[in-house]
Amino acid sequence: MGHFTDRFSREIRAASFRLNDPLTHFSGGVKGASSWISFTTISYPVAREGAPASDLAAVRYLAEESSAGVAIIRETWDPYRGDPFRVTVLEGIGRFDVEYFTGNDWAGAWDGALEKKEPEAVKMTVTLRDGQTISSIARVRTR
Repeated sequence: MGHFTDRFSREIRAASFRLNDPLTHFSGGVKGASSWISFTTISYPVAREGAPASDLAAVRYLAEESSAGVAIIRETWDPYRGDPFRVTVLEGIGRFDVEYFTGNDWAGAWDGALEKKEPEAVKMTVTLRDGQTISSIARVRTR
């Protein structure tokens, strides 16, 4: 669990959203009983022979029902080329919730294109099946 919360927070802190840049985005909401979040972040470039490399990565976290309860899925891709990669990062949880700090209050959804910016911070909460919660708040880097 610690690895997941650390990685999630690190990626949020390195989020990169530029209005009017179609390669960057920051949005999230609720689908079914759990949240999803999708954003671009600065990451280590994945170099492939003969292909250009970028340190910009698109990331999406979402929750899906699995045989063991709810699973958190991480999808990532190079916004220049696509190439989505999908991996299960946690299984057997109860819920996955994401909230966005507007500067005044916490919101359950965010659309960077409408807000014209990233949120100031993101709070991620994982609720285990026994009701325990694990939360992490990460401030989005500012320009």
